[in-house]
Amino acid sequence: MSSHVSAGATSARDGAVGAEIERVRLTVLLVPDPKVVRGLLTRYASLRIALAEGGRPATERELEDVRYTLCVTMGTRNIQEAIEAADALLAAGRGRANT
Repeated sequence: MSSHVSAGATSARDGAVGAEIERVRLTVLLVPDPKVVRGLLTRYASLRIALAEGGRPATERELEDVRYTLCVTMGTRNIQEAIEAADALLAAGRGRANT
């Protein structure tokens, strides 16, 4: 009987601790390095040009890799959103540098 009471007390305490953790949980936002983002945008544009000029199948694969990396880096699901987020990040960085 003693163990049942003890287990119940532990569960209540664990529930209170879990609720406290939930209450103070912070959202962590990772901001990519602007130099990395700039490099990905540059590589993406260069590969798009190369592909338009008759690039090889390897160019298409590399473009797909850069597209995927840019989306993951910017936390988006499609390349247009990734480019917009990257542009906003770089513009915000320029604004801070000028202040």
